[in-house]
Amino acid sequence: MNYKIQSVIFNKDKFNKKSSEKWLIDHKYKIKKVDITDNYLRYRQLVPSYIKKQGYDKYRNKDLGNGIILVIAYKN
Repeated sequence: MNYKIQSVIFNKDKFNKKSSEKWLIDHKYKIKKVDITDNYLRYRQLVPSYIKKQGYDKYRNKDLGNGIILVIAYKN
């Protein structure tokens, strides 16, 4: 696979902690730790240093709509 999902980000205008965690469970993502900012809930799926060691060194955001953004790491 030439990409990995590094984080899932939820807009707090559309999701709260409970609804974002339900979405993650329903879509088979991990819930280990949440970083909460004024506008977003960010759930890390993989540690950046781990991804980098595997050769994933480019990042792009993919907006899924409805207030959800995936942070995707790619290999060269």
